[in-house]
Amino acid sequence: MTRTSTTAKHGITPFWNRIPRFFLYPFGLAPLLYMGVLSAISLVVLLPIVGPLVQLLIWATFLRYTFVVLEHTSYGHLEPPSSLGRLSSAENNRPYKQLVVFILMGVSVFLVGMAFGGTAALIAGLLLGLALPACIMLLAINDGFFQALNPLSIIYLISKIGLPYLALCFFLLSLSGGSGWFAEFLAPRISKWALFPALNFIAMYFTLIMYNMMGYVLYQNHQSIGLDVQVDFADSPDALHKHGAGHDPLTAELNRLLADGHTDEAVALLAQKIRIDWENNDLHDRYHKLLVLAGRKEVTSHGREYISKLVRDKKLARALDIYQDCLKADREFMPQEAAQVYPLACAARDMKQHKLALSIMRKFDKNFPRSPDIPSVYLLSAKLMYEEFRDEKMARAILHHIQKKYPQHPLSGEAEHYLAFIDKLAPSA
Repeated sequence: MTRTSTTAKHGITPFWNRIPRFFLYPFGLAPLLYMGVLSAISLVVLLPIVGPLVQLLIWATFLRYTFVVLEHTSYGHLEPPSSLGRLSSAENNRPYKQLVVFILMGVSVFLVGMAFGGTAALIAGLLLGLALPACIMLLAINDGFFQALNPLSIIYLISKIGLPYLALCFFLLSLSGGSGWFAEFLAPRISKWALFPALNFIAMYFTLIMYNMMGYVLYQNHQSIGLDVQVDFADSPDALHKHGAGHDPLTAELNRLLADGHTDEAVALLAQKIRIDWENNDLHDRYHKLLVLAGRKEVTSHGREYISKLVRDKKLARALDIYQDCLKADREFMPQEAAQVYPLACAARDMKQHKLALSIMRKFDKNFPRSPDIPSVYLLSAKLMYEEFRDEKMARAILHHIQKKYPQHPLSGEAEHYLAFIDKLAPSA
């Protein structure tokens, strides 16, 4: 998680207090355009044979976007993503994984009914229905199909959210019913050629609201869940609306200095505050932002110190933000300590920022020639090159290098297993 102290200080707005904003979310330019184009394509559904296939592809494509929205929101981004971004093959498969979850739940209810009767089936359906939102949220943040079906993972997530989880289920059920009611109301009042696009648009609208709501619930509870976020609530539009700058004397003083053109004095004031209260991440963030906006050279020196603190505090998502800002100021920027590189690279990989992960690890063996993390960095680099950038030649070269230079290291065996994995997937000559 990112900047826990400020998140706790300001308090994230409960999702039930943001209901109107969830209904407005799909009217952002990107989601509105996305829903409109896909709904227009559904005119093809009227064609024989290909129609059902097109409808399936439309919804598989749209559900990919809803999972992007769910994950994007869970990281603290309250505005819609501008695009789908770069999705891995695993992320592309999320809609199909969700479909399998639905099928397995339906089969489970059917089998319970066959074995124990209708009442037992009703109870099983109710329990599985309550578990379904948790399954979808686990699928979005972990990409793990079996974890999404793991009762322990589901119970853990629900317990961390607490009683508000029941409120979430109520709202999701209401939204699902609202979509059906609206479709029934509209169907007899619209011409046949426009029916499928209109019904698809309505269903997409309500579905996007539901996934946005689930993502926000994860964000609201990210501290208890242990989920890293990219945007602290203190920086979100909600917090800016909730807390005016006039209530903070330091902010008022900084605004006065900057308005008068006294940037050096503002920088010095924050530097002094940090020396007094080093553990205050809010001060570090303000100082960092001011250095970036003012184009000050101190951004890299402070960045190294702050990244060290954030890695120590296990706030890796925020550390990556600082790293990227420092990289813009100095293309050769590197973390202060070798021990910070591998955790940062792993965090970047987990957040699907694969180029950033490679950037963090570049020249690691030259910059830190005695680091015990070199084999780990090599292995992670090889996996990224093969899995994300399809550079099999480079991946093999790195793996062979691990075996040659570190034959006694435990990761030498893992490198051998990964080479065998690549060989198995390689096309036969």
